[in-house]
Amino acid sequence: MDEFLFSIILVIAAGVSHATFGLGQKHFKPLAWEAFWLPFSLISMLVIAPLWASFGVPDVWEAMTSIPPRTFFWSAFFGACWGVGAIFWARALIWLGLALTYGICLSIAMAMGSLVPMVQREGVVQSPAFPFIILGTLIMLGGVYLITLAGIRRDRIQLTEGKEIRGITPGRLFKLGLVLAIFAGISAALENIGYDNALPAATAAEAQGASKINASLVPWIIVFIGGFLVQGGYSLYLLIKNKSYTTYRTKNAWLPWVKIIITAFFWFAALAFYGQGAALMGRLGTSIGWTMFLSLSLIISNIYAYFFGEWKGAERPLRVMLLGTTVLLVSWSILGY
Repeated sequence: MDEFLFSIILVIAAGVSHATFGLGQKHFKPLAWEAFWLPFSLISMLVIAPLWASFGVPDVWEAMTSIPPRTFFWSAFFGACWGVGAIFWARALIWLGLALTYGICLSIAMAMGSLVPMVQREGVVQSPAFPFIILGTLIMLGGVYLITLAGIRRDRIQLTEGKEIRGITPGRLFKLGLVLAIFAGISAALENIGYDNALPAATAAEAQGASKINASLVPWIIVFIGGFLVQGGYSLYLLIKNKSYTTYRTKNAWLPWVKIIITAFFWFAALAFYGQGAALMGRLGTSIGWTMFLSLSLIISNIYAYFFGEWKGAERPLRVMLLGTTVLLVSWSILGY
């Protein structure tokens, strides 16, 4: 199979996996949020990630530790920043609502997470691909705006019908939610920047004889070290503070654990497939693949939402959402070109 075509298939798989992981993230009950998030973080970041990488890399630890300590530190630090942002994102959801939070976070994450790694590449501005990447990214942001607008209009319709949704909290908390959503978007971009920064670990894995796509898994583990310290630590704090560990003793307690394992698998699969696709795309893969990955995740998540009835009775917002989806697909074509 053509290498470029295979990279596109991997990015598509990444987007589908990321949207599917979101289904488990939304429905964590009967567990408390922290009771779900602690084992989810542990299994996805510190169990599945290194285990998956070990199937294709002879010595994962050696590849990780072969990079300069400064590079290792900053990659893990960016992962920790992403961990803080994920917590802020959860709070922003409550105060801003789903549509506005997703719109702000994804716009910043797409633009910053794509452009920062790109400008670090020497001579990229002179590359024939540069204007197409900028154009594709700008069009993609337009698509995100339209889908966000559709979500806000849908929420208004559902509120007038008396439906219970995650609404918008007016006043000071709304302004605080805006700040948190902006920081969450920046931190989501830092996840990709941390991964791009840790790519020398992938080069070290290739030197061991690992293939390019298998070697691309190693940098994630470095990013996850920082991410788990924050997310796992905060979840453990809440678990003890709220005594929510008692939710592990609910009826049919094994069912939430099945959901945790499946959600953890799809979450890492999304990042793994994205990293593998980006590796095959060449030196601008972490810029092009990142925006393609996130935009497709947004499209698939809205398809899920449609089939679960979240757009029922909101025909006009649905048409705006479909227009935004079309714009995202146009940007996909430009970035692919």
